[in-house]
Amino acid sequence: MGGGLGRVSRHPEYYLSDGSVSFLTGSTLFRVHRSFFERESDVFRDLFASAAEEDPQSGSDARPFTLDVHPDDFAQFCWVWYDREYSYGQQPKENWVTILRLSTRWAFPRIRELAVRELEALHLPPAERIAIYNEHGIDDERLFSSYVEMCRSPTLPSEEEARLIQMDALVNILQAREDAQRKAVELGHESPTSACLEDETLREIVSRFFKPAGLNLRSNGTSSTGSEVQAQASNLNGERAQGTASANETITLGEPQVPNRKTQATSGQSSHAVGGVCATMDLSQLMYAHRTAPSRRTAR
Repeated sequence: MGGGLGRVSRHPEYYLSDGSVSFLTGSTLFRVHRSFFERESDVFRDLFASAAEEDPQSGSDARPFTLDVHPDDFAQFCWVWYDREYSYGQQPKENWVTILRLSTRWAFPRIRELAVRELEALHLPPAERIAIYNEHGIDDERLFSSYVEMCRSPTLPSEEEARLIQMDALVNILQAREDAQRKAVELGHESPTSACLEDETLREIVSRFFKPAGLNLRSNGTSSTGSEVQAQASNLNGERAQGTASANETITLGEPQVPNRKTQATSGQSSHAVGGVCATMDLSQLMYAHRTAPSRRTAR
């Protein structure tokens, strides 16, 4: 193909004859509708406006915007707008995680909210949900319910589950389980475990270690984190995120600085020790120490 682009191929599905902006990812050329990007993302809106002032041909096949993403990932992102079957509910987790990652990276708050809703509908295992949400800066009452679910389980987190969760969160889960077991003893259960407690009691214990916060959906369905995501993406790359990247320059809008999701213990509750075990030890040591800790059950 001409224009100094080298050998590129048009994407079989998302090179549209009536498209209005071209993107190059790897050696794959996409031509899609610019209006979607302008409507949804301040980052792309500013980028298009600035690039047009510098080069009227920007966004054409000869001068496409070059994105530093895999073609398959960008195709999955475009699918949100072009799905002919309206099959949102039939997509696997991996597709929605890709959409969540790119919508967070490029500041598309509405698409990010869509990805979160669809991930919620998949009812992922709690440890997996915690890992995905933490990675992308999502921490709300739905994540809190995952912590409650992990504390209610009659068994300790497996090592595989533990590796998915941040250390601070894991320590707080183990501590909450100990407190719940202690409460079950006080209530006189014969075989006290955290699973013995009523939901309200367990949630109260877990709330000492985890507070619902972050993505709070308002009554109009918008998210309080949308503007934050856009600001994060805009600030990451300075001039590029403000739209001064020229066409044919690789646009790397970057990964947003998602909030530090280290869980906050309330006053008087330590988030650094479980049964006297220091959280600075490695994962295997921590889990072994917790499994072999003396029983909290009192003599009857």
